Amino acid sequence: MARKIHLALALSFGVLFTVLGLSGTILVFRAEIRQSAEPHMPEDYLDRNEQSLSAILDALASDYPELALRSLTLPGNPRSYYRVVIRYQDGTEKRQARLFLDPLSGKAMEQDPFHSGFERAVYALHATYFWSGGGVYLVGFTGLGILALIGAGLFLASPKRGGFHKVFVLSSRLRGRAFSNGLHRVSGMYLGLFFLLVTVTGILLAFRADLLDPFQEEMMQNQVLESDQLTGRCFAAGSPERILMQAEAVFPEAEVTFVHWPRRAAQPVLVTLRHKAELASPLGLSQVALDQDCLRPVWWRDGREASVRQLLTEWVMALHNGQAFGMAGRLIYAVLAASPLLFLVTGVVCWRGRPRRR
Repeated sequence: MARKIHLALALSFGVLFTVLGLSGTILVFRAEIRQSAEPHMPEDYLDRNEQSLSAILDALASDYPELALRSLTLPGNPRSYYRVVIRYQDGTEKRQARLFLDPLSGKAMEQDPFHSGFERAVYALHATYFWSGGGVYLVGFTGLGILALIGAGLFLASPKRGGFHKVFVLSSRLRGRAFSNGLHRVSGMYLGLFFLLVTVTGILLAFRADLLDPFQEEMMQNQVLESDQLTGRCFAAGSPERILMQAEAVFPEAEVTFVHWPRRAAQPVLVTLRHKAELASPLGLSQVALDQDCLRPVWWRDGREASVRQLLTEWVMALHNGQAFGMAGRLIYAVLAASPLLFLVTGVVCWRGRPRRR
């Protein structure tokens, strides 16, 4: 019965398992693919003078009337450009633009031509099957099927009495279908834990709204600064440099990575920072909210003391894509994530060569 269940699950989810595995292999290097498509400063950038961000934005205002910043992403490496999202007045309409800003020349370039269409397509396939509506849930249900497939396979390959050698060692005397069957079984035993880890974390990410969000804690719990704690000079002119300075005054050991400006003046500017001691994440887990009137801290969140939901989400993502184990771990993930293709091929060989009833 277990063999029939495993076969039915393989016929139902085997191809999708392979597609998710191969696309996952590519997405292990998603950040590098995106950076390779973006513009970079010349190698002699250290010999040139950088312009201040405020000066660049002031010059940009002549091309974008009534310019208003919506977000700013700081360069991820010394040769990268600033990335900004702005809103501006185009005749009678408000429009939005995503731009790269060259720190040397101050030149602005639209981001879209520099985005990797290949990376976007692979991510859309892996995360949603190209279905923006309910594709993420379809991927999640696929993960449940793959999880059952892995479980049935491990049960079938599990060592029987005295059979440990056959389960974990591939005999060199096997040929043809017997070799494919042995390779399928032995590889499954060695890679089973890896597939379980990647599949379970993928399911958690697909259903994060139901499985992870219930752990959400109050953002400002025990972190609101009272009025008598709001000391320092009032900076009415909220230049980007001043915002960075104020945020880093709250966390002197952290580095600002991202700034978000709200649409309403009554809401605070939200600054994201990264501590070295934080769990690895794209932008960091620490945040500071600055009042727009004086740029004083309204509340803050220390990423080194992240909420349960944050830690769960970041750990699940890091375990799913290999970032939890550094570059060496990512390289291993990239190789192992392609192995469903091996199971697909050996499984087909075993299935086609099975004895047929008359």
